Amino acid sequence: MFAGSLVISGAIAAHTTGVVGMALSGALGAGGIGLDTPYSSGNLDTVAWIDEHDPSPFARAASATLTGTLCAVPVAGSANHAAVRCKSFGDDWYDRIHFMPQSVSLDISAGNDATTLTVWNAWFEPRTLTAIDVAPDIVFSGSLPMDFAALGLRTFQVSIGPQAAQMEGDAGFVFDDGTVLLPVEVQALVLWSFTPNWEEGVIERLTWATDILRSETLVEQRRALRIAPRREFEASFVLGGGDRRLFDLLLFKHGAGDWLLPVWPHVQMLRDDLAQGAAIIPVATTGRDFDAGSYVALIGDHAGDYAFYPVASIAAASVSLGKTTNRRWPAGTRVYPARRARLSGEPSLRRIHAGLFEFEASFVLLEACDVSPAPPAATYRGVPVLERPPDETEPLSREYGRLIATLDSGLGAQAQITNVGGRAQPMTGWRWFGDSAVAHARFRELLYWLAGRWRALWVPGFGDDLEAVSGRVAENFLTIRACGYGRFGFNQAGRTDVRIATPGSAPFYTRIVSVEQASGQREMLLLDSYLPFDVTPETQIGFMTLSRADSDSVEIGYQSDIDGVATAELIFRGVRDDEF
Repeated sequence: MFAGSLVISGAIAAHTTGVVGMALSGALGAGGIGLDTPYSSGNLDTVAWIDEHDPSPFARAASATLTGTLCAVPVAGSANHAAVRCKSFGDDWYDRIHFMPQSVSLDISAGNDATTLTVWNAWFEPRTLTAIDVAPDIVFSGSLPMDFAALGLRTFQVSIGPQAAQMEGDAGFVFDDGTVLLPVEVQALVLWSFTPNWEEGVIERLTWATDILRSETLVEQRRALRIAPRREFEASFVLGGGDRRLFDLLLFKHGAGDWLLPVWPHVQMLRDDLAQGAAIIPVATTGRDFDAGSYVALIGDHAGDYAFYPVASIAAASVSLGKTTNRRWPAGTRVYPARRARLSGEPSLRRIHAGLFEFEASFVLLEACDVSPAPPAATYRGVPVLERPPDETEPLSREYGRLIATLDSGLGAQAQITNVGGRAQPMTGWRWFGDSAVAHARFRELLYWLAGRWRALWVPGFGDDLEAVSGRVAENFLTIRACGYGRFGFNQAGRTDVRIATPGSAPFYTRIVSVEQASGQREMLLLDSYLPFDVTPETQIGFMTLSRADSDSVEIGYQSDIDGVATAELIFRGVRDDEF
């Protein structure tokens, strides 16, 4: 604190406008702190320039005396001000239109094609909704104009048709005093409505994933890594005119998006007109890819004339729709089961001339197809037998796979080759030919049971591997023409089990347990079962090999729909599953 004394003298006069002035005088006594500076004005109104460096203008004094006058500026008299209302929650909540939810998001591909929207008139006066400005195929329930009471609620059902385009925008609710915008987002499917060029056929590819651990003794441990196969379709197209223009626009806009792909080989035609508002489509479903929760597509004379509807349920001769048809469809309209798919890659177009393009397109389906696995009915030693003979309109392959190790230093005359497995793994080609929907269904059930390279079954050679000479019913031996079987074939995997077939009788499966050389260029085989029929010159004896598919991928080539011709080829590799 200051030492010394401070004297304040003066007068404080009262004015109507406030404090008027004060006279201050006094002294800071010895020992006090003060600044002795000649640069300050006497009345403290002005300050002269101070050079604070050298010499210092400041000097400490033992005492200081402060005199002067403090002048107050008069304050104007108070004026009347208008009151200001502070904003509250009510200002943000009332006198406007509210949407609940605040936006609408619909996704046809996920089955979310309808929702409920509540609109609240938060005005204290009635309002009238005169129009809803929205994209085509987006439907709001109710008829317009629509009156909203003061603070009244209205509920709408919002739905989209299966042909709604993918969009992200606003729906404008036009009221009598202005327009209110509702954000709307639609994730839509686009139907690939273009017909493939059937001269080139259609390819369907099924691909499983099998993990195989194989030892040096050719014993395998196999694991199926996929519950269902990946499914792909490939086809070529030739487009011209309006179809080409539509394709160009669709591919440019939606090429990387999800498509709804008609399963082309499962096509049918409407026999009669299908009325508008129909909920059932009369078509055959056995062996075809209709599935509840998927879609059915109808395509007319050109690619732009189409519609698709969700499938609610399936009967033997009809498909029930989740929505009624929105128009009449004439007899002859093509009907397809349809699956969600995506292009495997962008098609490369070849321009024939200004109005004609050709290209190939490949699709991978985005959903698994529900097929019940079913092995062949015939069995041998507890394992199914592939009893259907192969189609031999073209040559079939036959190889003898081996596990070979090669050691080559590069210095010797030849490499050292070791047959590590010690035996061959017969690789047998087998071709399937289908000519009906039922045959296609049975073959698909077999493929799903095999699951790529996972399961094994007996595969007969369906050839004259041994020539029968004699053998009688109820006997367990037969005589064959000598071919070196006793020396080279007996007791070899893939050459011990045989299929014996004779015209008019079911095939007979058995194992050869011993062989003896007989006179007259004959060999006698001892069987582990008794013959069910007499052996004749027409009897066919072929080796059977326990085998699995050699590839996880199977291609089915369709030359027409599934009521026509289709082919597929498998390669089977011998395994040692029955020995352990």
